[in-house]
Amino acid sequence: MTDKSEDSKFVDSLAEALEAETQALPDATAQRLQQLRREAVMLSESGRRPLFRGPVPALIATAAVIALALLVSFRMAPSVPALPVSSEAEFALAQDLELFEQLEFLAWLDEAHLDAG
Repeated sequence: MTDKSEDSKFVDSLAEALEAETQALPDATAQRLQQLRREAVMLSESGRRPLFRGPVPALIATAAVIALALLVSFRMAPSVPALPVSSEAEFALAQDLELFEQLEFLAWLDEAHLDAG
């Protein structure tokens, strides 16, 4: 029983000290605190929280900024169309065809040189 009586004495002395500090507050501060207490009680009784309190608006704004930045960066990225595989294959084939034509021309020149000489 001693612990409970000591606890109650401590709580009582703490309450008295807080009350004395509250009495020493300026009137404007005391009125503002009283207003905030009434709002807190009303909110707790209604069970509702204000919609735009806490981290929710900051999270929404951050998500919107990130989404906008991603959208802008994707639209501004230079888009160079890659050659399709068929175009690359056609390019290689054209290079090979040009090489064969050059070889054929050189062979013709060689034959013409032999025939003339």
